[in-house]
Amino acid sequence: MKKITIIFLLLFALNSWSQNDQKIWLQENKYNLGLSYFQKKQYNKAIEPLLFAYKINPESEIGKKSKNKIDLLKPILRENLINKIIGKWNLNGSEPIWTRKDLKTAKQNDTLMVITNQEIASYVKNIKTKETRLFKTDEIKFYDGFDNSNSVTEMINSENELWTFIVDESLNSLRLIHTGNVTSSGREIIDIDNKESYYIKIK
Repeated sequence: MKKITIIFLLLFALNSWSQNDQKIWLQENKYNLGLSYFQKKQYNKAIEPLLFAYKINPESEIGKKSKNKIDLLKPILRENLINKIIGKWNLNGSEPIWTRKDLKTAKQNDTLMVITNQEIASYVKNIKTKETRLFKTDEIKFYDGFDNSNSVTEMINSENELWTFIVDESLNSLRLIHTGNVTSSGREIIDIDNKESYYIKIK
């Protein structure tokens, strides 16, 4: 019985060592991949593997190096995103532009979104009278709790909703995805039936 216990403990120790070794290898691999992209100034590609490496073990040396690179990337990626979304956008609906068959269908109002480097303002515009009414303004504010996210460019609005902004420059379009909510207990992830909005740039 004593021998069986010793063998079991040895197997358990070997298995634990093997899993830990795999984590170290994976963390190193992801960090080196992110570092390679970072050094090539391919910042959009660098952020995901660096976030992955950081989350495996934030307290390890590689985890701390990953965090350092993430902190350097945050302002760059956020500024790049803001520069891409600045302008006037017209709401196209909750489906991608290429799937919509009713773009010419008569409607009474347009929903417009005007983005500056500081705020996002939403308007309703009467198509016939051209009367435009402001109904919501949000300060541009990025969510910093990336420990529970795969992004450093999620924005948080006045309702504590988290939104991801995806620009398709080839189609002059903007896709907004509701990815979560910030509550008193932390980040609440939404990964099923996310609300989405699609916009076309008009200016």
